[in-house]
Amino acid sequence: MAPAPWLRHYPAQVPHSLAPYPDTTLFEVLSETARQHPDLPAIVFKGTTLTAGEWEKASDASLPP
Repeated sequence: MAPAPWLRHYPAQVPHSLAPYPDTTLFEVLSETARQHPDLPAIVFKGTTLTAGEWEKASDASLPP
């Protein structure tokens, strides 16, 4: 199989794969990141920054009781 054409545009220090992939969900990865680093920026959009902790709190607020 030929390599994906976009890989030739990656800088040399960027790996073409992050394998082996963890046996977990994206939800669990994001939640763990929020617990370990709640003050780090998670989303920056149109001049507004949402920290990992704020993102976790907002996502939890939408869960049913």
